Amino acid sequence: MTVSRQDFEDAMAAYWGVKQTQTTQSKIMGAVGAGTAGAVRGGKHFDVIADLLAKSFEDAGYPWQYELGFPCDPRSPRIARTTVRTVLDAHHLNELGYRAELLVSELVTNSVQHTKGPAAVRLHWLHPVLRGSVWDMSPDLPRPVRPAASIYDEAGRGLAILDLVADRWGGCAIGDGPYGPGGKTIWFELALAAAPPPLTP
Repeated sequence: MTVSRQDFEDAMAAYWGVKQTQTTQSKIMGAVGAGTAGAVRGGKHFDVIADLLAKSFEDAGYPWQYELGFPCDPRSPRIARTTVRTVLDAHHLNELGYRAELLVSELVTNSVQHTKGPAAVRLHWLHPVLRGSVWDMSPDLPRPVRPAASIYDEAGRGLAILDLVADRWGGCAIGDGPYGPGGKTIWFELALAAAPPPLTP
């Protein structure tokens, strides 16, 4: 049997992958064993366990999704920004935090200003892309402002911000259903920066 260099490298990668998994499992077991079940339930060691489990899921590329509903209220954009920041911090996606907060804030502000009913923000992660979307009850899709907003205008920059900040974005009106108007959804996507190429000897 001939063993190539690639076979050797694959075997080493598999070995270190198993070792890393064992290390993570040992940390989790150590954190659990550091206190009684009551202490874990009480939160004494729960954060350590949760962080280790979350890191394991992220390394494996598991998708996740969060949704926040909010009323037509001027406080909603701030609450949406805070929620987005908290979610991305918890998932170690700080790299996307500023752009995601800006876009969600802009879309939620538009919903609060131009619609009468409730709305919702959704974050959906599928490595390496974060998709954010805002749904509201108005079926009217936003149109570009003509002429473009000047630096002195207080409004009219929403689509320009989406164009500038998002990697991709779009929107769709949702038809009326059996429970009332479908409204519309505006979505955007943000991708993690590409990993640097491996160093060559």
